[in-house]
Amino acid sequence: MDGVTEKYRLSENITWENLEVWMRFFYEIGKFVENQDKINLYISYIEDIYPSIFLTKGVIDQYLENISYDIPSTSDVFQFEIGNIVLYKSDEEWLKAEIVDIINDPLYAGDTLNPRLKLKVTLGKKNQYFPYVPKNRWSDRIKLNSNFKSTAGSMVKINDNISNYFSEKYSEEVASYIQSTNLILVNIIGHNISEKFKSKLQLLEFSAFDYAYNLEEIFYFNDEDFSYRNINMIKSKQSKNDDKKLPVSIYVGNNASVTMLNSATNRNIFVSNRRNKNSMREILLNNVNTSVKNEKQEFLRKYLEKNEVSIPKGVEIYAY
Repeated sequence: MDGVTEKYRLSENITWENLEVWMRFFYEIGKFVENQDKINLYISYIEDIYPSIFLTKGVIDQYLENISYDIPSTSDVFQFEIGNIVLYKSDEEWLKAEIVDIINDPLYAGDTLNPRLKLKVTLGKKNQYFPYVPKNRWSDRIKLNSNFKSTAGSMVKINDNISNYFSEKYSEEVASYIQSTNLILVNIIGHNISEKFKSKLQLLEFSAFDYAYNLEEIFYFNDEDFSYRNINMIKSKQSKNDDKKLPVSIYVGNNASVTMLNSATNRNIFVSNRRNKNSMREILLNNVNTSVKNEKQEFLRKYLEKNEVSIPKGVEIYAY
């Protein structure tokens, strides 16, 4: 998505319009944060869900753009441990398997076969077998963190569909890579946020270079049936957040920004709704005002200036 050439429309409209200033702003902020190793952002606006949608789109697009230039080796992404449960492809079937050994054979030092995974596949109470998967087959034989439904034995059912957005805008290699690695890129954090977030994103459509699409072609959620997912919905303080490093955590609203900090990662965006003037907003502002000052605000200013991005009227933003 190019914030300059991109068009949008609400789903009930016919005419395509240029992105509004606030839309491009939040999209560019998402791109900026994706390229940071560690950062916190506080953003105050008159709405919180739509800005969070554009922030999410910016994060995902920037990640895809980054890997499209030089697709990483899947072996650099897969962090296997003995005892991990993975999906293993045998012929054309996906099977649930347990990693029972990770073998570095000195005979293959520096070879693409090293390391090899030894898996345990259980087909019945007394029927097990132990396939070996060398490193050069991980990308097409192993799936991490996939949604699946168990059937009899170790066989599983997965919805392996993915939209053409990834292959058409980037490449088939990018589409294959993201399906294999299954990395969560964004945490959307808010009390009972899932339905509110999804209902609003369904109202938006986009067009660029004669290619029209909606956000359901890009956003894949952990609480849906698709095998691939790139967004983790954290809907309560009890929700699980397994990865504290890679994802960008977007806190939707004042309440979540104060009460759900157990889901914080290295990169956090707190989206405050200025219309909700309550004690939670005051606590959030106090947390920001007492934070450790650093050079992030200057990095942000230079990024916006370089990319000719205007701060919309009514937006307050602080990086730390």
